[in-house]
Amino acid sequence: MVDYDDRYEPINAVSNTERLIDHDKVFALLNFLGTPTTRAILPMVSESNIVLLGPISGAELLRQPIQPFVFNTRASYREEAEMLVSHLVADTLSLLTPSAPLTLRMETIRRATIYASTQPAIAANLMNELKKRSDAKAPLAAFDYGYLVEAFREGESAFSNLKSAIRNQR
Repeated sequence: MVDYDDRYEPINAVSNTERLIDHDKVFALLNFLGTPTTRAILPMVSESNIVLLGPISGAELLRQPIQPFVFNTRASYREEAEMLVSHLVADTLSLLTPSAPLTLRMETIRRATIYASTQPAIAANLMNELKKRSDAKAPLAAFDYGYLVEAFREGESAFSNLKSAIRNQR
């Protein structure tokens, strides 16, 4: 096994990869760290038909279009986000215990609103679960449900303003 430090610099990554391929005659490259360095060496991997195993990046460019010599061993950033958001409802409800301080409740609900804003089904599920708690008269559940409703209302306005600002920049 041979290793060189690219210092997380794409130029160094290219130089080191050239050395690994041309001088060291390696048959595979392992664990390149980061999207910028991996992006820089990707053409070299394809041209030399050398396997890149386990790049440490969740970037989509390592997955689509399919890179025949790249073998990813970690989830993509999109897959990670989907997994985190899929746990959002259960995690949020577990934090909203009767003994949770008000500031923790507010911050938990605010963050859940942000994360759920791109996932309508999850947002609806969260809303329904907090409404059920409120209907059952659980301690502070009416506050939680009301705060979530207002957070979604404020978020909807903020996100639409942000989208408009981004569109106007193009």
